[in-house]
Amino acid sequence: MPITIHEVLKNIDQEKAKDLIPLVNLFEIEETLNKNILNKIIGNSSETIEVPQLIVEAFNKDIKEVGEDKWLTCIWEAFFDFASGVGKVIGSPLLSKWISWEKSLRYQIAEVRSSKTYEQNYEWDHKSLLGEWRAINDPLAGEKILDEERIKFIDEESKRYSFTIDEIVAYLLKVNLLSRYVKLKKEEGIKILKEVTKL
Repeated sequence: MPITIHEVLKNIDQEKAKDLIPLVNLFEIEETLNKNILNKIIGNSSETIEVPQLIVEAFNKDIKEVGEDKWLTCIWEAFFDFASGVGKVIGSPLLSKWISWEKSLRYQIAEVRSSKTYEQNYEWDHKSLLGEWRAINDPLAGEKILDEERIKFIDEESKRYSFTIDEIVAYLLKVNLLSRYVKLKKEEGIKILKEVTKL
């Protein structure tokens, strides 16, 4: 059975590698957010989640008041701001680049979906990727195209056998992406993607 991000984080935690604790916490926060976001959208959310205060403030906004899209954007902006700080704390240029790349991708996806332009100067241009993504009718296949590009970016930006924190970050980012596929069955994945993307 493939190893999941949860198993990797557990192994790192058992090793008591203090310099990796902020990185482990970051991936655990992302997992907590993913679970709680879906629960809040469907109305099964507890009011308290254990994440940094800046993310809690975004999470606790009223979905009906601000709108689901804006609510999600606020949460992920707060998460990426926090993650950027983690990148600086652990000294990982790759994590900082990844956050910039991923934020650019998510904003550009939002623009494509809503036909609304955000006033952002994107460091990364994803028009070609998003053209390919839009041409796919199967949501799971579309998500796979995005994830393949994510992995390609991580591979291009990281140095193998460098024995640096970036090599660990690259590994964790890839395992995190691939772990989603271990959890999903195709039918369930399509159902969830349709609900989340409102196709």
